[in-house]
Amino acid sequence: SYKFGSPDLGNNDFYRYKEMVEHPLDLSAVPAPFVLRQIPTFVAHLFYVFGIFYDTKTNLEFIVTTDDTTKRIFFALILSNAVAVGVSIVISMHYIRKRALNNDVTISFAYIGILLSYFYFPSSVIAPLTIGWGWLATTILTVALFEKRFLLFILGCLAALGTRETILIFMLVFSIFSWASIARKERFYLGAALMLAASCGALILARIYLVHGYEDQFDLHMNVKNVLAFRPSKEFIFQTIIPQAIIFVLLISVSMRHTSLAVALFASMIAVLIIGLGTGERPGGIGRALGETLPLYALIFFLARLRGL
Repeated sequence: SYKFGSPDLGNNDFYRYKEMVEHPLDLSAVPAPFVLRQIPTFVAHLFYVFGIFYDTKTNLEFIVTTDDTTKRIFFALILSNAVAVGVSIVISMHYIRKRALNNDVTISFAYIGILLSYFYFPSSVIAPLTIGWGWLATTILTVALFEKRFLLFILGCLAALGTRETILIFMLVFSIFSWASIARKERFYLGAALMLAASCGALILARIYLVHGYEDQFDLHMNVKNVLAFRPSKEFIFQTIIPQAIIFVLLISVSMRHTSLAVALFASMIAVLIIGLGTGERPGGIGRALGETLPLYALIFFLARLRGL
């Protein structure tokens, strides 16, 4: 991502995050929803300020006329996401071993292999964006939900609010479907859904009263119109659907052992897809949003096979 990547080839959101790194915690630096993703950019700001940098020739210098500051922030954002992915993997591995009572190192390599096989991993996860932090927020929410840890779940909601807000929609639908199908006696799943709904409400209030930008995303008439007018295009197939191949494989595998969980995962995916279509998001953006929750699919896949569910 650092050596050969270029923000102008599908990752031009980098320029918004660059402004946030240069102006940390400034809610007027860039428009919403980008400006709400303060956690990844603040960590990158720390890397940038403390001079953590690998100076080498990169593709960025040849494709785009850039200065030293841009190059350093480009590296800092990539490193920020790499750290988040690393922490996410450590948490997941510890949780699988604890839940399934299995210390086989092969499981760790298999889990990492699934993450690495994701289509957008090299270009958008370990990248100058925020998807890596979305994986960490998803992991925290997943562990908290399965372990019924209230404070940890609140931390996960805050992490999602400050990294990738669409995770809240996915986890809200997943919690509701899980409660309705497999955990009717578990009040925590219903409580989790209420906490996620409250987080979504806080997000909407923040978008209306605290920050500004892309207000048309909340135009329900336009949202419905966009969804009804949608017709699959070549870009949609290649940038949204095909990149989710590993997720579809995990879904099919989970459905063979826990049909209800597979239905909950699929319904959550459709919810994020509809939100993306309704807000007029680009195919590539929707594709990346669908992959934000890959750790949840992978965790369920391993726990189902190791009888940890």
